[in-house]
Amino acid sequence: MWQATAMGCAKNKMVKSNKSFLSNLLSFSLIGCVFAMCVMADEVVESDNIKLKWALVRMTASGQEEVLPFTDDIPLLSGQSIKIYLNIQNDQYLYLFLLDSSGNLTTIYPPSDMLGNRTKASQLYIPKDDNWFILDDKIGKETIYIIASSMRQKKLESLIADLSAVTGYKAIRMREKILGEMKSLRRKNSKLAATAEKPISIAGAIRGSGGEVDLQAKQVSTLKFYSKTISIDHR
Repeated sequence: MWQATAMGCAKNKMVKSNKSFLSNLLSFSLIGCVFAMCVMADEVVESDNIKLKWALVRMTASGQEEVLPFTDDIPLLSGQSIKIYLNIQNDQYLYLFLLDSSGNLTTIYPPSDMLGNRTKASQLYIPKDDNWFILDDKIGKETIYIIASSMRQKKLESLIADLSAVTGYKAIRMREKILGEMKSLRRKNSKLAATAEKPISIAGAIRGSGGEVDLQAKQVSTLKFYSKTISIDHR
């Protein structure tokens, strides 16, 4: 009888031990799931953020780079050279356009072979290397549009592809479609959290014929979508 009782006690201990093991295993599994969900949530939040810095730079007559003020209707003269500086701080979809004083709309970023791809965190110079945009003799209003998005804008990309394949009246119609789509995107995203923008100094960000210069860029931090219109008074 004692032996049977002893075996029964051992059996009970085994049952309790198994229950304890299963309970611990379930607890660890739940903790792991919660941790994984938290990591995924952090990744989603991070991927929805738009973080970048930008500046518009002019080449002076002496060959020095000069950062232009962050104001509307920036005055520039025919023959002057400008470049766009961008510091992309997290992967995002980036689209830039130039509407010149003749009414022509040009996609200046991304290049056709990058259309549909995220722009990786990096520093960009548009145009790149030693190239600059040079203002021609046609005076009037010049406008640069910057669109940054955490989501791919497939409709806008489709219009960009169509724009590159047409000329004349069809190009004018395509210009209006793209301008309309950008307006629609701004309206759709107008209820998102307010965009934080502030000037920030970046030493040695631009390297040109005059060497390294101190750059006063505009730092941007916002959620999901950012749109900026830069107007130039071409005189």
